[in-house]
Amino acid sequence: MRGEKETQKRKKNITAPMRGAKRGNSVAIINKCLTCGNEIKTYPSQNKKYCNLDCRDKAYTGKKHTEKHRRNISKALKRKCRHGYMPKNVFKRGEDHPFWAKDRSKIQFIETPEYQEFRVRILKRDNYQCQECGVRGKKGTRPVLHIHHLKPRKNFPKLSLVESNVVVLCKECHKKTDSYLKRWEDFTGQKAELCGQ
Repeated sequence: MRGEKETQKRKKNITAPMRGAKRGNSVAIINKCLTCGNEIKTYPSQNKKYCNLDCRDKAYTGKKHTEKHRRNISKALKRKCRHGYMPKNVFKRGEDHPFWAKDRSKIQFIETPEYQEFRVRILKRDNYQCQECGVRGKKGTRPVLHIHHLKPRKNFPKLSLVESNVVVLCKECHKKTDSYLKRWEDFTGQKAELCGQ
């Protein structure tokens, strides 16, 4: 019965920190949030000063840095950026962003929001599984899944967003389709053949 006693001891050791009394060898302490004054349960190793990120952000807003600290920030940004500066509009959206495409017609079809939503809908419909070989992501691995148009988009553009015209295939099964090889032939002008066949 020695094994049972050991497992009982182990259970007690595991559940004690979960009860909130102790965490390892340190006892929980109560701090007050520096912004709103709410009580925070923390441990000496963590030593939380704010109850949440909003309170922390409020405390940091308007904080004045010393001149030395400003120089250090500037040096760090210059190391991170290729050009030695951070453009002001890098974090802006829409027309203010430096990579905003003014002519929306130049955007590829697969980059449009409509197609991205359609793709996710089809992947969910087919349960994120290749409909040809049945491959599906295992724990830690994820196969590359493509949306295959049964009638090619090039020849039938109106059927591009029709659910009955598409099926989910893994990359290997997609390579075996006629339209996949046809694209290569159209692009290079050479006959395409699959290796190992």
